Amino acid sequence: MIYYPLIFTFIVLFLLIFWVAYKSTKIKKERENIPVDYIKGLEQYASSDYDNAFNYLNIAWERNPENVNAYLLVGDILRKKGYFDAAIGVHKNILVKPGLDSNMKIRTSKSLAEDYIMKGEKKEAINSLNIALKEGDTSKETLIKLMNLYEEIEEWENAFNIGKDFYSDKEKIAAYSSYVGLKMLNKNPQNAFSYIKTGLKSDIPLAHYAFSLYLFHLGREDDGIKEMKELILENPGYFDLCIEHLEQKSFQKGKFGELEDFFNEIIKKDKDNVSVIAKFAEMMAKKKDKIKVMDLLALLKDERFYPENVVTRIKVLSIIDFNRIKSEIDELQNILNYRKVYKCKECGYEMEKFDFKCPSCFNIDTFYRMWKA
Repeated sequence: MIYYPLIFTFIVLFLLIFWVAYKSTKIKKERENIPVDYIKGLEQYASSDYDNAFNYLNIAWERNPENVNAYLLVGDILRKKGYFDAAIGVHKNILVKPGLDSNMKIRTSKSLAEDYIMKGEKKEAINSLNIALKEGDTSKETLIKLMNLYEEIEEWENAFNIGKDFYSDKEKIAAYSSYVGLKMLNKNPQNAFSYIKTGLKSDIPLAHYAFSLYLFHLGREDDGIKEMKELILENPGYFDLCIEHLEQKSFQKGKFGELEDFFNEIIKKDKDNVSVIAKFAEMMAKKKDKIKVMDLLALLKDERFYPENVVTRIKVLSIIDFNRIKSEIDELQNILNYRKVYKCKECGYEMEKFDFKCPSCFNIDTFYRMWKA
């Protein structure tokens, strides 16, 4: 009697042993076939010893022209050493190589883009990154780089098209659309409005700010002022951005009294709005209204408002009572150790010059002003 299960088990076991032996032999041969120079080159590259890495990798691809990765790294090292034209030549040579797979085309195109960026040729870098996209690259890294390059050369429509792929949800796309509209406003206000309108539909605060500027551009001063006032009441953080425009327009139209009423309205709603109180105190100091100034300064006594309360006090006293500044000298010396910075509420990135777009996490309208020792 033939015992089939036992025979079947024996056959499976035999095949398994054969497969393991075959794979072990194959791996061993593959390791033996990897050039020593290439391995040493990779090791030196990983440890940032680019001189020795260049020598080993150069030998590796000269011995085996099919080792495209070695040639790619040779180009990258040339760029790191400042030989941008040579790096561009290497990476271009790779791209015209027959039979290059998509993955290598993407890697090489991105390296070529870096060469052009380092050389300052942004449009060529954009072309190279677009090749990577056509080959199927969907990485955030490529989209960010391409979006930033379009912004730098002020091709805002193209920047927005990339931004739509980069930003994940509708609200972020609407915020970026508002940002693009704001940036386009001076050169192409009509096209800018189409982007601003997208933000208005999603009630993006930045869109309302851009829209008010658009109204000023059209000569609709009263509508622009109204839009800005409503924006500040809903989003107090926009006060610093809007106040210069409001002051200028109100002065031109002889409606400074209405601006004072507006300040009082904001303070009544939010007595902790330091920026509004400080600006209002400065305005009243210029009008020599000492009583109103002292009332406003009294609102800033809370230590939570330090050092901005001291800055404000010194500013207004320099206008209405210069002699009293002597009593503020100690405080003045203390606040010299402080500086204004803008901090992103999403990622914590800090910078001294304000922008609506965070260069770290790329979110829009996430910065707030703070004092830092």
